[in-house]
Amino acid sequence: MQLYMQELTENLGVKSDRLVYFNFEDERVHFLPEQLDLILQAWKELHPSVQLEDCFFFFDEVQAAPGWEKFLNRINETLTKKICFTGCNSRLLHTEVNTVLRGRSSR
Repeated sequence: MQLYMQELTENLGVKSDRLVYFNFEDERVHFLPEQLDLILQAWKELHPSVQLEDCFFFFDEVQAAPGWEKFLNRINETLTKKICFTGCNSRLLHTEVNTVLRGRSSR
């Protein structure tokens, strides 16, 4: 994920303020499903001149966030298709990803 972000900035000219990265395994973070939108709100406060529609979203270890499926679906449906996420295979099988993100996942 970090390599892809580096590729975007160094080789494709994407500005770093267009990359939204969040690691859900950070021990300082404990979100309830209804609080996931705080990530987007905080980004808007930090970068008021950047439209979220122009951003690339990177979410690490999504399985640690209850309700992540609906959160990512909402971003996909309302903001952008530029979403990359990771999850621990032991907690989230690939077949489950295809189920919760029907028609929205790619390999």
